[in-house]
Amino acid sequence: MRVLALTGLLLAACPLLAVADNTFIVTSNGSAGPGTLRDAIEQVQILSGTQTIRFELPANSTITLNADLPDLVNAQAYLIDATASPGLRIDGNGHRIFHFLGGSAGHPSTGQVIEIRGIEFRSGHAVSGGCIAIDTGGNLLVRDSAFEGCTASADGGALSITGSLNIMNTRFSNNRANSRGGAIFADGKNMTIESSRFSDNATRDTIDDGGTGCAPGGLAGAVYWSATTINAGVTIQRSQFIGNRTHCSATFPAAGHAGAVYLDGMHDHDLATVVVNESWFANNSALAASALYSARARLMLSNTSFHANSSQSGSALSVGSGRLWISHASFLGNSALSPSYAADLIVETGYTTIERVANTVFARTGAGPNCSPMMIDVQSGDAVFASSACYFYNPDNELLTSEFPGSDFGLVPAQILGRIPALHPAPGSALIDNGSNALCAPWDVRGLTRPIDGDGNGHATCDIGAVEYDPDIIFADGLDFAPG
Repeated sequence: MRVLALTGLLLAACPLLAVADNTFIVTSNGSAGPGTLRDAIEQVQILSGTQTIRFELPANSTITLNADLPDLVNAQAYLIDATASPGLRIDGNGHRIFHFLGGSAGHPSTGQVIEIRGIEFRSGHAVSGGCIAIDTGGNLLVRDSAFEGCTASADGGALSITGSLNIMNTRFSNNRANSRGGAIFADGKNMTIESSRFSDNATRDTIDDGGTGCAPGGLAGAVYWSATTINAGVTIQRSQFIGNRTHCSATFPAAGHAGAVYLDGMHDHDLATVVVNESWFANNSALAASALYSARARLMLSNTSFHANSSQSGSALSVGSGRLWISHASFLGNSALSPSYAADLIVETGYTTIERVANTVFARTGAGPNCSPMMIDVQSGDAVFASSACYFYNPDNELLTSEFPGSDFGLVPAQILGRIPALHPAPGSALIDNGSNALCAPWDVRGLTRPIDGDGNGHATCDIGAVEYDPDIIFADGLDFAPG
């Protein structure tokens, strides 16, 4: 067992302890001195192998920095664990918080593994990665944490990484970057986001032309991801994106691309795999692609709702190239303010193959038609409902779309059974029991088994959209209206 003092007397006087090999305990919330986080980082720099920094502070403690923390280098793995200090907050106070550099003298170590648990990061600032920057090419897992008010002069208001990223049960709110990724900038191989919430994050174009508008900079109000290798992939599951935006100024708020998420596989012939499942996109905004943009990827979208997203010249979902597969998606109240653009779905024809569109509803928009182009060829699909021009045809030239002009199909934004919000059909909606059982997903956005006999005719038929209507649940629990 390693200790940091030479005698038991000195050990008793020193609050920072290494209780096991390469494990250090933070017992002081000071910015510097014995027992502080800064002291722990300085100690681990002289060691190799796996390093653990564990916090043992009273609940709801705050560590406020008065300078950047030292870079974290050399170790092959770091565990930074605050589960024993519930509510721990690290306030960057305008300074960089964690900066990881693997290998000696800052040279990247692609095998580095980093895990962070149970920390709320606030008000950090850096050129990239305002609260956390990973320049190792390694792997980062963040779980049960939060990022609020972090800022970056360039990319990744809260977090910037060159490597693979895994986010679980973590909240990102009110983070800012001037270029790419208001909350997250990830340039690497794989990214997973699960059971997390992104709200009010933004990228801001810093180039204002002096009064007539803004240059079209700024990508991804919340999450920017690009692949640096083939066979890369992204999974976004059970997560919420609410009120994120790319903007220029209060005078000209619409600028940039992808109000919430921008994903680029970067390889035209080796498409990345992107899965978006059981998620919620609401009130996001951008000049183009108000919620989600995907390019050079095979995007598989299911059990996901898009509500009240707004753009000047683009849709809630925009696919620049690659392949698209949609099942049980719901669109309502999205807007494209320019009359020549669609509000819900834009597909770049000639660059994108539509593999499937099934059991999906394009309901009434706030402005603009549902889809562009209005007539789209699909390799397979069935049971598409639309309130305006959005016509899908299979290879036999059969129309897959049923048109209900101007209809909202009784869709209501609500949160039921404690899961994420979704667009729920009201009793009597045309979406209930009108889907395709042949293309029915095994469960809905809440994890309930499909199909259910929603209209009481004795036959269980799949519903259209993200939610499978169950009259017993609706009448038992009522509608709990969701923000955003």
